[in-house]
Amino acid sequence: DLNANLANYLCSALSVSGTQAPGRFQPAYFDTAVTHGCSTFTYAGATAPARTGQPFTVTVKAKRFGGDATDATNTANYVGAYAYATTISNAVVAANFTNNVLAVADFVNGVGSSTTVTYTVPTPQTLSATLTLRAEDSDTPVVSSSGHTEGTTEIRSGRAKLGNAHGSELLPLSIPFRAEYWNSGWLLNSADI
Repeated sequence: DLNANLANYLCSALSVSGTQAPGRFQPAYFDTAVTHGCSTFTYAGATAPARTGQPFTVTVKAKRFGGDATDATNTANYVGAYAYATTISNAVVAANFTNNVLAVADFVNGVGSSTTVTYTVPTPQTLSATLTLRAEDSDTPVVSSSGHTEGTTEIRSGRAKLGNAHGSELLPLSIPFRAEYWNSGWLLNSADI
């Protein structure tokens, strides 16, 4: 609650007072961070043929004006009824994402996150791309992470390849297996061995 009192308003001897019910302090901006599905990248899903993408985590911090990377400058009351639904996009393009909207209940002390964000490409033969993860809420005016810290992740279209093997049925047989990603052809993914 805010309560303001002034005993002598503009030297007029007029006494002015007023109260304001609890309200919302809008953050100045958001920062976003990402935890990749793999060490330095995330596998995408595909629409044709349909397959699920690898989930990754996006964390959104509501920040005060002049804030820094620490949690001490978060807008702590950006939570519950004082928060707005916040959409995660690739620098404003929200197409191809799943589970990319943070509900008001996802924010605690000005920090919200989704651990199940996925991204889908049209076909498995899609070149790698880097997503810039932008957060925008549904308030007026919109609060955004544009121009501030925005996490990125490389999206790769990948597959698991199981090779052929021949040998005696009386002996253990090793079958070659490798993780691959598309880059104008299927290449060994040395970052996922």
